[in-house]
Amino acid sequence: MKILFCGGGTAGHVSPALAIAEAIKDKYPKSQIAFVGRKDGKENQATKNAGYPIYEIKVSGLKRSLSLENFKVLKDALDAKHSAKDILLEFKPDAVIGTGGYVCWPVLTAAHTLRIPTVIHESNAVLGLTSKLLAKKCNLIFLGQNIQTRYKNAYFTGNPLPKTFGKLSKKEAKRRLGIPDGKKLILSVGGSIGAKKLNDTCTKAMASFSLGKSDIYHIHSAGHRYYDEIKSAYPSMCEKNKRCVILPFIDDMATALSAADVVISRCGAMTLAEIARVGVPSILVPSPNVTGDHQRKNAEHYENCGASFVIEERELSSERLTEKLVCILENNSLIQKMSVAALKLSEPLATDKILELLESKILLA
Repeated sequence: MKILFCGGGTAGHVSPALAIAEAIKDKYPKSQIAFVGRKDGKENQATKNAGYPIYEIKVSGLKRSLSLENFKVLKDALDAKHSAKDILLEFKPDAVIGTGGYVCWPVLTAAHTLRIPTVIHESNAVLGLTSKLLAKKCNLIFLGQNIQTRYKNAYFTGNPLPKTFGKLSKKEAKRRLGIPDGKKLILSVGGSIGAKKLNDTCTKAMASFSLGKSDIYHIHSAGHRYYDEIKSAYPSMCEKNKRCVILPFIDDMATALSAADVVISRCGAMTLAEIARVGVPSILVPSPNVTGDHQRKNAEHYENCGASFVIEERELSSERLTEKLVCILENNSLIQKMSVAALKLSEPLATDKILELLESKILLA
């Protein structure tokens, strides 16, 4: 059995592919799996770390405004389709699975042309542009959120995570991070790339609030794009082994989330799936710069279920953020209530559902 995955642009597009690949490998150890990603995409490192071969093709996203650059983007996409066809002819997959991002269009389109079964996984509460363009060409559509679509081949599965994600106890996770018993951890995350407004606000809150609380630890992941800028502004908070520390990226997010008592984050669907799996209260700040405003819709669902507080970016300030942090951290019963609500949003059987559908509809059909 040979499966080719494609997805990229952010870590959130790669992580569901890795989880599905893990499930396939567990059940079919002799299966061959490979990935296609953006040329020089930083998110490709996760695939390499997992030990899978990866092909890279040159492709970029359309500009949202009218721009001459879009002509070059379209040319690159057509060239990428030819490159994808060569990859497919070389690897000869039994199925191609896309997990989001513009790299999926040339790969899945080429696969459809070659009559290779195609699948797409949409993690968000709104179908992205790539998913909409590809939906009619796909044999299966997996939905991370239970949303209504007009496609008869769409199935709600939930968002897949690695089988070990969320298995670590809070006590053990804190021990691994060097956080003493009885201390609380704030984890703030700007995303794999970073988010300037979120970074600015979280670092100000760390300096004005967290540093002054001896019973609070605070870890902030700034993202590679903004880390050097933040390091120059807060050099002492970028030193390792501090009670309050700023990092460019968190490699072991599963441990960090398991240790956290509250998370401040953007609202990508895979991030929310991870938050739900460990059952941690969250303060969510939707990005206003995403297709279909899907992050706000993701976040509102979590807030309506009692798992999160939502702060719109236009209303975000260190004072507003601190107010919500105090509200949560000083109320253990609220922490417990939000934790239970988050756990109820988890879909622990997502990979099982996906593998079962792949087998029944494509691989063993």
